[in-house]
Amino acid sequence: MHPQIPPTIQKYICLVRSGHPLCEVEVFDAELFQQQTHIVISAGKSGHVHGRAETTLLDEIPPLNVKMKVPSFVLAAMLLRDTDHVLTIPSVAARTLATEFGLVCLPCAINLPGFTVAQYWHERFLHDPACAWLRTQVHRLFGDAGQV
Repeated sequence: MHPQIPPTIQKYICLVRSGHPLCEVEVFDAELFQQQTHIVISAGKSGHVHGRAETTLLDEIPPLNVKMKVPSFVLAAMLLRDTDHVLTIPSVAARTLATEFGLVCLPCAINLPGFTVAQYWHERFLHDPACAWLRTQVHRLFGDAGQV
């Protein structure tokens, strides 16, 4: 297997609805993060990479401030549009959903474990022009350093 395109570290950021009071805050710190109500993506015991972040979020957020647990990033974003909750998800998903649902991205105020995203392919496809083009497009669209 050949990783020709460098892996990226996916980081977490927060989403809120447009007009949310946090959009006006100068410093979004851990204390303010914990005071908010949240929608948490529940990976359960599926082994999904998000499970580590879910565990950290549930440790950091007071239980009464976890208003919903849902299994889907898209469902969470849809619910977020009409609430004052905060959603914390990987940055590429967050930016895509922010565009789709008119949400606002904010830096994550707590330290969440990131995860590596890498592409792998068999050596017989290393020099195939179509495969190289596809790998480049995937990296261009989804490879980032987690910037808000």
